[in-house]
Amino acid sequence: MEKVKLDGYDPIVLTKATEKVVIDGNKRKYARLARPLRFYGG
Repeated sequence: MEKVKLDGYDPIVLTKATEKVVIDGNKRKYARLARPLRFYGG
């Protein structure tokens, strides 16, 4: 993961940096949480 120097708060840059970590092509890191759950058991 590359370090991104943020001068202030830029939501677009922050979103792109987060997408690189969470989304790998069509595979999402947190895909199991997308289904309807009555509670989060984490």
